[in-house]
Amino acid sequence: MKASNLSVTMRTRPKNPGALARAETDPLASERRTLKRLGFEDATICAAETAARHNATTIEQELLANGAVSPEAYYRRLAFYLGLPFVPKLDVTCVIDRPRLDRLLVTASGLRLEDRDGNTTFAVVPRAAGLAELHRRLARRPALRRAVVITTPSTIRHAVWHAGARRRLITTIHRLMAWEPRFSARIVFWGKQGFLLGGGVASFFSGLALFPAETLLATHILFTALYFLTLLVRLAALRMGPPAPTRADADDRTADETPPPVYTVMVALYHEANMVPQLVSHLKKLNWPASKLDIKLVCEADDHETIATIETECLPPQFELVTVPPAAPRTKPKALDYALSGARENSSPFTTRKTDHTPTSCGKPGSPSKTGPQHWLACRRR
Repeated sequence: MKASNLSVTMRTRPKNPGALARAETDPLASERRTLKRLGFEDATICAAETAARHNATTIEQELLANGAVSPEAYYRRLAFYLGLPFVPKLDVTCVIDRPRLDRLLVTASGLRLEDRDGNTTFAVVPRAAGLAELHRRLARRPALRRAVVITTPSTIRHAVWHAGARRRLITTIHRLMAWEPRFSARIVFWGKQGFLLGGGVASFFSGLALFPAETLLATHILFTALYFLTLLVRLAALRMGPPAPTRADADDRTADETPPPVYTVMVALYHEANMVPQLVSHLKKLNWPASKLDIKLVCEADDHETIATIETECLPPQFELVTVPPAAPRTKPKALDYALSGARENSSPFTTRKTDHTPTSCGKPGSPSKTGPQHWLACRRR
């Protein structure tokens, strides 16, 4: 396959030096030029560029998110212009689980493959902004072409999920017990808790045996007082009233000027194939930029019916199917914890930053705060 010439020819005397200076400082300029060379229409590029500037993303991300081109067709086009083979599926047995491999679940860039004969291949996900530079590097080192293939981000993530499944599952099951055993459900009672509970039960039955009337009266008074305390909490909440409007609520312009954060929405499903079409339909209607959504449908690997139903759906790029290896306990919190390794744009699966943004199925999104870009939503089907 012959590579396309992506070299840029510069004018020695530009007609408009000011426009040229703005183009050099514009982070989307090189990406826009590359996409034009790839054959995309100007109207399509302009619409994606407008969304990219509003959402603080790239033109490439918006093209894929709005459905202007499918990921496979887009990366096939990039592979053709680079003169490299396109591989829609990777042999997951050639992927070795290495430290920090899960970083590719967040940003799928490149993956090293090693077959049984010791041959090494690099599966690369090129970016439009760096396509010209990659083209020049391949031109300077022709030997690299024999070891590089182009693939899609979803293919990279699928291979990484499979390669690190056992290590990730063991970490999910045993991490809390190893780090914070007092919060783990494996230990029902600590020594002090068991002593206090046992002493309370023994005192109650001893009181019944020795002073039955007084013991029952004291128990009745105790539980009545606890009930009235819960009522006081509700009355206090009613007296507080609605929260005072914040400055962000009063100034809608701040919401329009601040880029929306990324939301990771995880939905745990188990033997719920009949709910998949309705669920996917509602998730597609979330009133939030598709390029800023990361929706993960989490299923047990042996739940073949639900997985097959999800695979038959036409899922946009912001959706991802995550399969959890079967292991006890079969709980949805465990499945969600397993899937947290792939939450977008976050270095720690247990660190979140609160924002006022709320993706909804209707209405205007909330006004953003300046505290952080990442937020998570975990959903359970009932």
